[in-house]
Amino acid sequence: VVPPLEGNTLDDGVVDMDDYSGEWVLLNFFASWCIPCVQEHPELIEFSERHADGSASVISVTMGDTEEDARAFFEKRGGDWPVIIDAEFAPAVFGVLAVPETFLIAPSGVVVAKWVGQITANAIDSEIARLEATL
Repeated sequence: VVPPLEGNTLDDGVVDMDDYSGEWVLLNFFASWCIPCVQEHPELIEFSERHADGSASVISVTMGDTEEDARAFFEKRGGDWPVIIDAEFAPAVFGVLAVPETFLIAPSGVVVAKWVGQITANAIDSEIARLEATL
């Protein structure tokens, strides 16, 4: 089961993973200074746009970044999903050592996939389709 995760977001909201039960969630740990994070960001936007119907959500968590740098990253590169800025214990709870690192959380609340390094929207969708086929 996904560890508890709650935090304040760049848009002055609050994210609580419990609010996402029943849907697919892509949890992405990133940093504005991380070149692979910059390179994968368009893929996260693509995934988010493909699932704008609510079939899946993206949540990003800053790691080793200031709020200002994270805000500038999203203002420059786009992306309109929640970005948690103060989840200081989340990397340790999830075992994240470096960015980017991404977790796929099933509607049941279980972490079903983990990617270390850059990911693509197609790889994520393929994994969701594979998992849905086994349900």
